[in-house]
Amino acid sequence: MQFQIKELILWPKDLNREPRQVEFELGKVNVITGASRTGKSAIIPIIDYCLCSSKCSIPVGIIRDTCSWFGIVLNTKHGDILLARRNPGDQKQTGDMFVLEGKQIIIPSVIAEKNDDAEGVKRRLSELSGLPMLDYGDEEKAFTTRPSFRDTISFLFQSQNIIANQDILFYKANEHKYQERLRNIFPYVLNAVDAEWFYNKHLLNDLNKQLRIKEREFENNQSLFQKWVTDIRTKIIKAKELGLIENSVAIDGNPEYLMGILKDLAVRGPLEPKIDSHLAEALSADLQQLRSKEDEFSFRLSSLKRRVSDMEHLKSSSDSYHKTLQILRDRLFISQWIEDEVRKTKSCPFCESEEATCGDKLETLIRSLRKTENEISMFSEVPSSFDREYATILDELNQTASELKAIQKQIHAVAGESKEKQRALYTITEANRFIGRLEEALETFSNAQDKSALIEEISLLKSEIQKFKNLTSNAKILKRQEHALERISSLSGNYIRQLDTESPENKIELDIKSLTVVIKDEFRSNYLWEIGSGSNWLAYHISVLLALHTFFIKVSTNPVPSFVIFDQPSQVYFPQKIYVPTDDGEYWEEIEDDDERSVKKIFSLMNSVSTNASGDLQILIFDHAPKEVWQDCSNVHLVETWRGGDKLIPSDWLPQASDGEENVPRA
Repeated sequence: MQFQIKELILWPKDLNREPRQVEFELGKVNVITGASRTGKSAIIPIIDYCLCSSKCSIPVGIIRDTCSWFGIVLNTKHGDILLARRNPGDQKQTGDMFVLEGKQIIIPSVIAEKNDDAEGVKRRLSELSGLPMLDYGDEEKAFTTRPSFRDTISFLFQSQNIIANQDILFYKANEHKYQERLRNIFPYVLNAVDAEWFYNKHLLNDLNKQLRIKEREFENNQSLFQKWVTDIRTKIIKAKELGLIENSVAIDGNPEYLMGILKDLAVRGPLEPKIDSHLAEALSADLQQLRSKEDEFSFRLSSLKRRVSDMEHLKSSSDSYHKTLQILRDRLFISQWIEDEVRKTKSCPFCESEEATCGDKLETLIRSLRKTENEISMFSEVPSSFDREYATILDELNQTASELKAIQKQIHAVAGESKEKQRALYTITEANRFIGRLEEALETFSNAQDKSALIEEISLLKSEIQKFKNLTSNAKILKRQEHALERISSLSGNYIRQLDTESPENKIELDIKSLTVVIKDEFRSNYLWEIGSGSNWLAYHISVLLALHTFFIKVSTNPVPSFVIFDQPSQVYFPQKIYVPTDDGEYWEEIEDDDERSVKKIFSLMNSVSTNASGDLQILIFDHAPKEVWQDCSNVHLVETWRGGDKLIPSDWLPQASDGEENVPRA
């Protein structure tokens, strides 16, 4: 994809100063050379941040302290795009962005407010990349939402900590999220799948969903059919009970045969009742009259029972009271005894005195006792008339009970006859209702029985699914992917033979599953982490990344931006400080010839690849090595040299340093 960097821009927090602009050439090898701590390694995080990374990895310190916005100008086939993003300050990141598009971009001296956000810009970049709007369509794999421009970031940067790393081949491939999304995007960037494949995969998923729905419907239909067989046999039994069909019909017969019998019943129509309505009315009147008499005799019987109960209670209470009085009388009848004793002894039986005064007192006592005794005698037993009344009521009670029982027998007889008539009428009514419901039930049974349409739909869906499975076949994808990987392997082998490595003739294979390279000799296969020497790791990183981009630019629909950045590729050869200050400036410290030749090979290879790409590939290198290393390379452009006080952050942006301190970017 035509997508190269024209310019890097930093806006100062000090609004009185102009933005810092670093311009790059399109389609060439662009080199920024400089000493340590000048800001070279901050460029990749700045570009990544402007390309909508989820976090800001720009080094804290002078760069963040002095800049308010970070920006890049991109060149695309649609024109130039300015992407600027606000300094997040103390935050992890901010989505505030400022975007301009056009044939010629005029860089604003100050950005006052945002006009877009990171999510919106990310969608816009995905559209420019031509990435499909559909997802991968694989529900069993993680991170299979629609491809994003951010999925291609790993192909663009080889930061200082990655470029000679034996464990990590791709930028951010140490993060699980990027690992999964990188594995998912590989078939697309290798041209093993295209936008049509995504569309077919989307249709395949829809068809599979429809098939699952139809299969569930078919399963439900099968279950309904089994229920239908049970239900139809139940209706046959009911029809027998109502006398609508012969008892000889077997309920375990063929369901279609049983259904035919029920259809005949439905066609026959409702039954007419054959009951004498006058007889029914007469029975109802007799029953009503008997019910009235039953109520009358029940009430009379209840009253008699209460009266008998009351009399029995009274008789029982009277007998008890009479016995109590008898005891009292027996105790009190002593007047005669006193009189007899006085007559015999001529003296008081209590004090044995013979005085006349005592006799008078005894006479008074005897009179009082006799009066009490007479009163007790007045309360005798219940008279015999009470017993006669009690017997009469008992006879009446028994007579009433007998008559009530006779009435109840009559009611039972009349009610039984009426119920028989009503039952016959109810049976006919129920039979007519049964027949009325049969028509609806038979229609349901017919639908349950007819599965041919559903089977045909399922068959057509399976046929369509197979067609789209063939179009999205993993076998075909793997075959195209293997072909692409063979091409990349061939390019990598060609490139690594131009670099400093121990075994340049060994075959290099890119392992997508492990996201690393496998180096094969005649005896075994070795992963990158099993190979020794930083120079070897560096050579494999450079050769594989250049091979990938050489492959990418040959595919017109490839979504990967057509630039790649290498930070400090010479680090495995040069010491940290290779420049010595002199009165005339700085000179390149002498290094051994082998290391010098190795570094020149790196620049020579990148020059060759860029030249052969005919402007379709841009390579950016940030390194310590001076121009003497690439002076024979025609397609290398020196962007800036950051030495002698020149750095990414202009010195006049920096706060006044105290004595003995040096203001340098911490990058």
